[in-house]
Amino acid sequence: MAMTQCFEITDLPLSLAHACTVAISNIKLWLNYRSIVQLFVPLRIKVLQYMCKLSDQDLRSPATKSMADFMWSAIKDPLDSQLTFDTEGLALAFKYFTSSTLTMRLAGMSQINAHINWFNDICTTETVAEVELVGRKLADWLTENQIISHLFGPNLHVEIIKQSHIVLNFLAVENHITEEHISLIWQASQLKHCSKPIYDILPSLVKNLAPKPASYLYSLLCKLDPKEHSEQSIYI
Repeated sequence: MAMTQCFEITDLPLSLAHACTVAISNIKLWLNYRSIVQLFVPLRIKVLQYMCKLSDQDLRSPATKSMADFMWSAIKDPLDSQLTFDTEGLALAFKYFTSSTLTMRLAGMSQINAHINWFNDICTTETVAEVELVGRKLADWLTENQIISHLFGPNLHVEIIKQSHIVLNFLAVENHITEEHISLIWQASQLKHCSKPIYDILPSLVKNLAPKPASYLYSLLCKLDPKEHSEQSIYI
């Protein structure tokens, strides 16, 4: 309880937050299942909310990244909490993803992908209704935060695009990719510096698209001048 209250302090120094997190990581090893549910899970939420308020510069420090990694990985415990939608963990991942620093953006992308992979894992172990609810929430969250616009908009980066196939395929399966999204992806694919990685992810994406956006992508391909086609575009 005292630890939880510490992270409710408005001006909690980052150095103290680091120290508290180190203590928490050590204490957690000795907590039983009931204590983790009653004490650690609420504390994790407060720590993540605190970290979401940090500046971009503070998030760049290795110590803060260690805090984030610990809190992200802690979603795997306890087992019964796996089906709860990790709002705070995703919020911090998105804050990293929208950073101005590539390494931080990649870290955020990695965590968003990890949440999707975690969802794919529970698909084989939990009831259909519970899985569908989590999947719908995750797809809605990605859509509301305009993840595709961030991936292929003005701040696109080749290294981020290379890691985007997990997000795109998940959104396609959940029927959350529209013709507008296809237009944005297509426009980005016409830029020479990122054309290849985008064409690399399109074949697997097409397999999961709903008929309407898939047909729209096909129409865009048909409009390409023959000399502009490549082995990748023909394969699609």
